[in-house]
Amino acid sequence: MTQQFFYQGELRRWLAQLIRMFSEFTVQYGKASPTSDYTYVRVPVTYGDSSRIVQSIISNNSENMMQSAPRMVLYISAMKYARDRVQDPTFVDNVNVRTRRYDSDTNTYLPQQGTAYTFQRMMPVPYDLSIKVDIWTSNTNQKLQLLEQILCLFNPSLEIQSTDNYLDWTSLSIVELTNVNWSSRTIPVGGTDAIDIATLEFKLPIWLSAPAKVTKLNAIYKVIASIYTEEGELVNPSDWEVGDDLLLGTRSVITFNNYNVFVTDVNNNYQIQLLNSNQVVTANSATDIGTFQGSPVPWANVLSDYGNIRAGISQIQLNYDVNSNISGNVINYGTSNIISGTVAISPFDPTILMYNNVTGIPANTLPAINSIINPQVVAPGINGLPPAAIGQAYLLTEAIGNITNSKANAAPAWNFGGNVTIANTNDIITYNGTSWHVTFNSDNVTSVQYVANITSNTQYKWTGSAWVKGFAGIYTAADWSLII
Repeated sequence: MTQQFFYQGELRRWLAQLIRMFSEFTVQYGKASPTSDYTYVRVPVTYGDSSRIVQSIISNNSENMMQSAPRMVLYISAMKYARDRVQDPTFVDNVNVRTRRYDSDTNTYLPQQGTAYTFQRMMPVPYDLSIKVDIWTSNTNQKLQLLEQILCLFNPSLEIQSTDNYLDWTSLSIVELTNVNWSSRTIPVGGTDAIDIATLEFKLPIWLSAPAKVTKLNAIYKVIASIYTEEGELVNPSDWEVGDDLLLGTRSVITFNNYNVFVTDVNNNYQIQLLNSNQVVTANSATDIGTFQGSPVPWANVLSDYGNIRAGISQIQLNYDVNSNISGNVINYGTSNIISGTVAISPFDPTILMYNNVTGIPANTLPAINSIINPQVVAPGINGLPPAAIGQAYLLTEAIGNITNSKANAAPAWNFGGNVTIANTNDIITYNGTSWHVTFNSDNVTSVQYVANITSNTQYKWTGSAWVKGFAGIYTAADWSLII
């Protein structure tokens, strides 16, 4: 059995941060001329381990090399197990993390949730590092400048952070100044005037962490237990539309990993049903969102572990992709626009939620239509359709006329003053006072468009290939949230 190698450079990170802490100090040199400014020189900092190789590098592999000054050298003088900071060695901390969805095509993070993980962090091991910083100076003035800059920072300690990873619970510590050795020189001074070295001694308590165990979350995709800030303020109040102060701290947002929802528009009354993830919804016609296979799931069966729906208070939010398209005859929605509304369980069917006070519906991009018609069955003033009037507009479910032989194939009732009306299925035609002309050509428009039917007060969406009823349709797991 081979043992896995684990090394994440924890001690190295602490040393790197310590070097950065001392790397911005400067000393003042004299003026080049009476009219020029003082010169300031940054003092280099190196890690000076007590080894032959390091000493050889510092001296440039020569015994005749004069050491340059000023400079600072940092090194670990001792490392001690911190018995006073020992805690339960068997403790394991679980942290749930939800990542943002990543778009590999644009190399950007999207505002939607991506994969969710659970991190199991083992209890770290405490140690105390003893650090020494040697300050090399060529004269007393340089020593006074450096020590005055450094010593004012430690009163008696300075906070340090080894990493910006918020999952690392051992990243914060303090550097405490414990002793100052003013000079390495002794009295009387000998014949050789050595470089003066002042030594600062520091104590750094650290933790060494074992590897963490990472697993994916599967059961519940997203649970947000609180939507309030530390000050008690509602997070994004306009998103939740809650006006009752009695609800403070009592709401939860839940999205299930293995359930979809099916939104329908029944005579301009929206309904939502809960489906298993393997149930298929198919579209029956261009303006019908379709039906699904199997039976819907009673809401109470799923919500029993989380709470009860409160009529007019509980909400459902839908992540609606304003640029989605139909793939075959299956309507699937992505996540781009938030649609929100209050819900209540239908008194006649426990599988249906009534969806009311809906906000966030995409804005219409086309002028409103009067209705959706079959021009081969109805015409202005015929079979219940009102006489033609300026501004009237209709969405067609069948074609009128033929481009190659228009008069022979046109619907005569749509022709005015010798003007033959020619339009295709899914086109929108508008009357200008003398004739009907196409104001939306379905063959030439591939982008998503929205239009309102002023007769039924229903919004319709052009997906690029077909018309569907607005935002109604199926929403997959993680693209909808229930706020109870």
